Amino acid sequence: MADDEKKQDYPLIGVDPGAQIKYDFEQIDDKKLIELIKSKASELLIVDVRDPDEEDGDYVGGNVKGSVNIPTFDFVEKLPEIITDKNLQAKNTVVFYCMSGKGSSVDAYKLYNKARSTLTAGADKKDDKTDDEFAKIVATIKLDDKQRELLKSQKTYVLQGGFHMFLNYHKDDKTVIENFNEKYWELTKLDGKDNEGLAYYHTNNDE
Repeated sequence: MADDEKKQDYPLIGVDPGAQIKYDFEQIDDKKLIELIKSKASELLIVDVRDPDEEDGDYVGGNVKGSVNIPTFDFVEKLPEIITDKNLQAKNTVVFYCMSGKGSSVDAYKLYNKARSTLTAGADKKDDKTDDEFAKIVATIKLDDKQRELLKSQKTYVLQGGFHMFLNYHKDDKTVIENFNEKYWELTKLDGKDNEGLAYYHTNNDE
């Protein structure tokens, strides 16, 4: 898709590339993510936090190539499987995405970075009692000094616009999209002054 076409399409999926919006999390855009997929895939961990339920979830129907599906409702319990020596040795960039880029992926990003802060802080640092279950799970992750330094040096991001935007721009590029199945998507006509044209929406999307 040409750049001028892409700029015209942004209002269709709710993201203005020229808008200056401040967030309390770091974002990565589709072009930068594709660059990393194609040049540094072995150093990249992409976490898809969408719901995999075939009837009600929004994961089925396509995903970013090479991503792993860890739904939000399992995320904290899965932290010991994410923060491993293997991942720390190989993965220096972690990208989270959901359907919209504004919901569950942000939650996962914040939980992951909270775990990073806990694990790389001094031994005297304690979590609040309200986060008791989170603290118990994170406490099971045992790291040595080198692993803590690798964890601390990781870069973490949320995919801007989520999978919705990514799919609408790149669904035909099999180098960055896999498992695309059109039956899970509806091509919807949008009306309104700033929302004219068509865009794919997941049939189970509730974000």
